Amino acid sequence: MKILLLAILLSLSTLFAQDPQYSLIDVSQGFAEAVAIDINNQGQVVGLGITNLELGFSLAFFWESGNTTIISPGTAIAINDSGWVLVANDQGDSLSLWKNGATISLNPIPSNTYLATLEYGLDEVITADVNNQNIVVASFVDLSGDPVLGYIWQNETWSLLPSPTGFDNHAATKINENNEISGFYWNSSEGIERPLYWQNNMPFSFSFHGYATSLNEDLTLVGGFDSPGQAGGGWKWENFILDTLFTLLPSYDINENSTVIGAGGELYQDGNIYDIESILDSTGNNYSPIYLIGINDADQIAAWANFNNSLRAALLSPKILQLTSPKAGELWIAGEKDTIKWISSQVETIEIELSLDNGNTYETFEILYPASNLQYVWDIPDTLLSRKCKIRITDESATTFSSESDSFKIKGYYLTRVTPAGDYEKFVPNEDGWQFGNSTANLWPPQWWQQFNYTGIDPITNKPYPFQFIGINNFTHPDWQLWVETFGTNQSYWSTILGLYIANSVKRWNSFRGIWGGSCY
Repeated sequence: MKILLLAILLSLSTLFAQDPQYSLIDVSQGFAEAVAIDINNQGQVVGLGITNLELGFSLAFFWESGNTTIISPGTAIAINDSGWVLVANDQGDSLSLWKNGATISLNPIPSNTYLATLEYGLDEVITADVNNQNIVVASFVDLSGDPVLGYIWQNETWSLLPSPTGFDNHAATKINENNEISGFYWNSSEGIERPLYWQNNMPFSFSFHGYATSLNEDLTLVGGFDSPGQAGGGWKWENFILDTLFTLLPSYDINENSTVIGAGGELYQDGNIYDIESILDSTGNNYSPIYLIGINDADQIAAWANFNNSLRAALLSPKILQLTSPKAGELWIAGEKDTIKWISSQVETIEIELSLDNGNTYETFEILYPASNLQYVWDIPDTLLSRKCKIRITDESATTFSSESDSFKIKGYYLTRVTPAGDYEKFVPNEDGWQFGNSTANLWPPQWWQQFNYTGIDPITNKPYPFQFIGINNFTHPDWQLWVETFGTNQSYWSTILGLYIANSVKRWNSFRGIWGGSCY
């Protein structure tokens, strides 16, 4: 009887299980036409847009929280979770990484080549990717038009990926955080592709006809079939088992939940296949057909669609509420402002809470806050001191729907120590201070603080110190490098690449001046 009852309950749970529901955000603002190409786990979308259809110049763009940034002429091919965008120029002979105006050149590319655009699925696409370690893979074609070869960029150098024995062409499509790479290979004389992946710089090939378009951290690969004279379809290869998912167009991307998107608008999730247009709410009206190109771990999808005979870039989101900042281990400064960030869809208002004991207890400090703002600028109370902080945000209409941050730290601009229990303890001069004179005999000698020359080069930025450091004597201040080490690079610089300092951090540092202040902090 118990077994029968369990079977009935399982059948009912399957019968009444709800299909996923998605909403659509058009991220083509400012463009006559646009295409989304990739999305990261922060919900940031990149792609290319055209402002004037007659001129036809493509512009690489970056979209976040309703705001679009034009990066440069060309195409934004990929974005990692740190926000670094892989950008190619229109000629395909220049690659760079871009983030918030800072750039890292990946040039020169392999000699006598240009970026390959390869046809699979819907259109010709540039096969290139960047992972969170800023390691890049790309496929280049010889100026003569043959062969196509996959390369990897790391340590500021392009290196050729090895090819399966007996084949003269191979392409790299995606790279995961284990530096495993998906791709495919073929012979120029034959022209029939076969999938492969690289692991520890060694190629592992498949014998069936097709190509691998993406992979996840578990080394589950997806791609398309490419049988001669037949329409392709989508497949997934997991634990050495090959499954056919889609009948017409390839599987295009896979996330860490093993959710797979198909180029023809299909979504494979938990063993079920959905037509994306059938699970879109009214925000997707008149967007058809919809083609899916990239998916993140929150099941958000980068897509492009036809809307009133115009090509539009789109972000498709299920109901979601996910914190993206603060991040694990970050230090936030008490008495200053910092920004809590999240990605959200189909949530109206949220409650924001703080825990100082690793999530055991929470205290609310904001209610009825619009989830669509996607960020909250928090004026952090100057009394907070903890190494075990967490933020939690909750959908106020469904209180079981919430997101909790990883543990981070909050302290002010003052000296602390860490207790055996792992907590901060504030330094109290009258109780904890050294009980001897403040002289060179008692403190660090001049040869220590004399090495800090604030009229020279900041070793952290490799650029000259800015005007805020003019007139500062090394023997009257705690050394700046130790200050940065104490409070963190992200609390001291807006950008180390551009040499941009956080003015309030420099101001606070400057306030600690005093006789032999350069000795220690």
